[in-house]
Amino acid sequence: MLNYFFAQVLKGIETVATKNGYKIITCISNESLKKEIETIEMLSTGVVDGFLLSVSEETLLNENYKHLTSCIAKEIPIVMFDRIVSEIDCDKVITNDFMATLNAVNYLKSKGFKKIAFVGTNMELSIGKSSYEGYLAGLKRNNLKKDESLILTTHEMYYKNHKEIVEPLFDYSFDSLIASNESVAIAAMKIAQEKGKIIPKDLSVLAFSNGILARHSNPRLSTISRHGEIIGEKSATLLIDKLENKITNTTSITVDTDIVLRDSLK
Repeated sequence: MLNYFFAQVLKGIETVATKNGYKIITCISNESLKKEIETIEMLSTGVVDGFLLSVSEETLLNENYKHLTSCIAKEIPIVMFDRIVSEIDCDKVITNDFMATLNAVNYLKSKGFKKIAFVGTNMELSIGKSSYEGYLAGLKRNNLKKDESLILTTHEMYYKNHKEIVEPLFDYSFDSLIASNESVAIAAMKIAQEKGKIIPKDLSVLAFSNGILARHSNPRLSTISRHGEIIGEKSATLLIDKLENKITNTTSITVDTDIVLRDSLK
C-alpha cells in the first residue's frame, strides 16, 4: 500500500465492487509466499466468493503455485493483475511493460537523447524482465549502444534505500533516465541536483507510475502512467462477471500506458 499504483488499483476495485453490491477484504502479502498461502487458505474456506491477486515476489521466485491451483480446483475464481502467473489458467489484467519501456526509449531518442540509463525492478520477475527487454529493444531499434554501467536493479521493498542504490550511476555520463518507480526517479533527481546538475537541462528523467510524488516533486516528474485505477476496475469487473454469469472461459486484458509530460523532461 506504500506503492501509489496499488492504492489506485484498490480504488478501482472498490468503485466497481461497491457499485455491484460487493464487499472487499484487503490483504497484503508483503512479498511473502508464506503469508500469501495462509491468507488464501484462510479466505477460501467459504469466506470469499473470489480473489483479485497480484502475486507475491516470493511466489514467483519459488514457482510455488499449489495454493492457487487448489483454489481454482475448488471453483473459487481468481483474477490476477499486474504480477501474474502465465502457467495458471485464470483471468488476467496486465499492462504491456515491454512496449511501455520501448516507447519511452523511442520518445527520448526522438528528443535527441543518446545515453539513456535504466533502473529496473527485479528482472527475474515477469514485469521487471519485460521492462528491461523493452529497454534493450528500444536501444537496438534506435541504434543506441547498450552500456552495462547505465543499468541498475532495485527492489520495491527497498524504497528507503533508493538514493544509495542509484548513486553509482553518477560515476558515469548519461543524459536521461528511465526509472522503475517515482521514488527511484526522485532520488536520482536529488543526487543530480546535489552534484550541481539542472533538471531537465543536464538530465531528463522519466518514471513508471503517475502518483502524488510525481505531481509534487521539484521539478514535477514526467511519468509512464500504468493506469492503476483502470486495472482495478477491469479486474473487479472480470471477477463479478465470472461470479454472476457463470463464465467458464478465461480472458486476458492489456491496459495501455501513456507518457505524461511534466517538467523533468527537456
